[in-house]
Amino acid sequence: MRAGPLSSPEVVSTLNRSFVPVYLSNEDYAEAWEPDKAGSDIAPVEGREHTADSGTWTNASTAAAVDAAREREKQLREAQSEEQRAMIHKDMSKGFHRVSLLVYGEDAEVVKKALAGAPAEALVAMCRREVDETDRDLSEGWVTIDSVLGRRTIPGPAAAVIKEGLDKARARGDVSDKNTFQALEYWAASYLAEA
Repeated sequence: MRAGPLSSPEVVSTLNRSFVPVYLSNEDYAEAWEPDKAGSDIAPVEGREHTADSGTWTNASTAAAVDAAREREKQLREAQSEEQRAMIHKDMSKGFHRVSLLVYGEDAEVVKKALAGAPAEALVAMCRREVDETDRDLSEGWVTIDSVLGRRTIPGPAAAVIKEGLDKARARGDVSDKNTFQALEYWAASYLAEA
């Protein structure tokens, strides 16, 4: 039986909840991750949250990243030399991409809601939708407004003027809630007609 602080059930329970194995060479611990050069292990799909003095950190991986990391670990264990291990690590690590974001306040709450459950998977799904929309030719289908304007954000005062104009176009019946964008199209067409 252990003596000292590790004999306390509360301490053991806390350690069991927050301990994350970084690397164990024993074959019994095949699920452990060897740290990569970024110094961190592969987080689970559902994410792992940690609160520190600097705020709350969430680390998560996609299922594909977890599978690739497991395959890399398998190949690293089977490598016959340090040279092979270095080659495997270099070759298989090229496909990984880490993203670090810092958000605050209301933005942080929105991000937490949007990414809840499987943060990396949710982020990839959003990015896939964005790429699918913006990769289209402007002459067909639907595109995001930032692919037209060249930016996602505009100054607040300009947005207020645009919104006021769109509200007036809706009130006059020129456009509806479903085709508000056409007010911008009408403006552009009239502007081009002047030339």
